[in-house]
Amino acid sequence: MTRGISVEEGGYHWRGELRLWDNELLMGWYAALDGGVRSKGTMYFVLHQHGQQMAGRWVGLSYDGKIVTGWGAMARTEEDATKVIDELKRRGGQP
Repeated sequence: MTRGISVEEGGYHWRGELRLWDNELLMGWYAALDGGVRSKGTMYFVLHQHGQQMAGRWVGLSYDGKIVTGWGAMARTEEDATKVIDELKRRGGQP
């Protein structure tokens, strides 16, 4: 396997799990697999009712701090995922 970006930019190998709850919530965790890398955390995503996208937040530990957080999204295209994140930012997290 290869990294998409350099290690200095956070290009680690990752492992994680998500579990679907009530056909609308995905909750899970992630952790870096590289030795000596402490990055790990949790994820919470809400699925669109028609499965078009999911939007949520991650919170974790990283090199940059003990509690770091950010928005996350998955959609059918990168453009659609970017729009979801832009909307989360604009509305302060409200879908």
